[in-house]
Order: sequence, then structure tokens, then C-alpha cells
Amino acid sequence: MFDSQPASYTVSLCPPHCAHRSLGIHFGSDCCFVPDASRIDTGLQLLGDSNIIECWSADSSRTWKLSVKPGNAKVVQTENWLLVAVWLSDHDCENMAQATEQAYATMLEIAREAHMPHVVRSWNYLPHINRGNGDSETYKQFCAGRAAAYQEKGVAQADFASASALGTHSANAIFYQLSTAVRGQHFENPLQVSAYDYPRQYGPRSPTFARATACQLDDNNILFISGTASVKGHQSVHVGDIHQQTQQTLANLDALLSDIGTKLGTEIAPDFLKVYIRHPHDFALVRDLVEARFPQCEFVYVAADICRADLLVEIDGHCWL
Repeated sequence: MFDSQPASYTVSLCPPHCAHRSLGIHFGSDCCFVPDASRIDTGLQLLGDSNIIECWSADSSRTWKLSVKPGNAKVVQTENWLLVAVWLSDHDCENMAQATEQAYATMLEIAREAHMPHVVRSWNYLPHINRGNGDSETYKQFCAGRAAAYQEKGVAQADFASASALGTHSANAIFYQLSTAVRGQHFENPLQVSAYDYPRQYGPRSPTFARATACQLDDNNILFISGTASVKGHQSVHVGDIHQQTQQTLANLDALLSDIGTKLGTEIAPDFLKVYIRHPHDFALVRDLVEARFPQCEFVYVAADICRADLLVEIDGHCWL
């Protein structure tokens, strides 16, 4: 088993059925709620020969509670952080804005009741993310619902955290968020307009996330990198060219990490990256470019639709600080 950080809190990559895992983020299965509190099924399909899960764990000295809540929700809690996951059924997804607002309100309420009110990272996997025209597109409806929940619960722009939103070929959706008792530090990318300042063409409510968030999880400092794609300013670039889109995505990651490193006074490099690829036949090309740029990193490659129909690849991940 690979441990990203040999400390009291770890995010690890391990083969299925790893005896040491406490919470498994599963790929290759359908996105559906199962009663087992120790697993999250994302609906994302692995690419390449890998057969792994993403493992979240804490050592035996830490309080670790797993529970299942009403409404297809799961909770993992330690002394210092909380992870909440909520699944939406195919019926729920027919009204994505309303279902998203309700799901996010539930996650925020659970976090606040646990005295972990500060969201530092969220992951969102939706069916048919590019379906629909204009403001009815699934992703734009998701953004509207999330923004409405944030407004209702008083989450200010200064508290928007790192996030990713991708499309799966499952009929259901899953949202899971990580929150802490202490506010994280949020960052923007010097090459990109902040998502929450996007112009009206991207939907009735702008995406409510930061480009990265640094926080402390138990004894470790971590930087969560939001989903990053071939966007300069607010526009998609290199449309139709997977090679150039991958290179631009890597350039955006370089700019983000360099800027954060300057602000924090340290050199930053990713320890784990999740690479989302729209067309599986592009896997080998993307893998070669990404691993040449970050040879010391651990990777997961999955097939996924990107939030804009003209984008072909997206990358997120984390760095230990």
C-alpha cells in the first residue's frame, strides 16, 4: 500500500480488499448508495491496468467514527475533520438544482452540528453533466443549487473552498465534502478568473469554489487542488486538441502551485493527482504528458465528462505541505 504521508492521517492508494483501509473511495462500480459506511462508490471508471481504490484512514490513536444517516448520507468523523457524502437517485437528478440545494444544505447542517463548519474540499460526480441547452444544462443547474444552499446557509465568498465537478455515466449523483473546525486558506490562480466571478454566459449562478485550499488535518498540513482544466481567464482554450489542452492544464497547475508556494514561502509539488479524461482513447497520451511533468506523483486515471462540453481533460489532487 502506498501512503501519501506517513502520519496520523493518510490518503492512500491501495488494491481492492486492502485490510488497512478505513474508508474506500471506489472506482469502477456504479454510483449508488450502499449501507456499508466504509465505502463511497463514485461511478467513475478507471482507465489503464490499475485496479485500485483511494483509501482514507487515521491511525489507532485517533477517534474514527463511521455512520449512515437518513437520506442516503454517510459520515466519517475524527476529532479534527468530518467527511459527509450524499447520494442522489436518478429521480432526484431530474431536478438537479433543487436536489443539489437540498443535498448541500444537508451536508452543511451535518457539518455544523458536528462543530466542523468550515468546508475545505468537495467532490461532485453527476450524471449527464453536459446534457441540456443554455441554463438548463445539468452542470449549470448544479451550480445554481449549490449557490442557493450556500446563500441560505450563509457561506460567504471568502469561504468558498476547493472543489471538483465531473460527469459520470451512472444514473445517480454523489456529493461529498470535507470540513474542519478551523477555517482553511483559499487561493486563486493568476492565469484564471475566479470561478465565482465568471460572466453570465456560464450560467445563472457562477460556480462557488476556490482554485485551491490549504488546511490542517490532524497532524498534517495539506493543499487541496480544485479541478483544473484548459481555461485561461474564463475561456476554454485549445478546443478539440487533447495534447494542447493537457499542456495548458499542466501550465495552469504550475502557475497555481508556484503562486501559492510564493505566498506560503515554500516549494510545492503534488503528491496525488486524479486525472479525468473525457475520451478513453486519449488515456495514453494524457498519461505520458502528466507523468513526464510530475514523475514523483501518484495518479488515478478515470473516464469522466468535464463540466464544459468543449473540455477534454481535468486534473485535481493534493499536496502535503
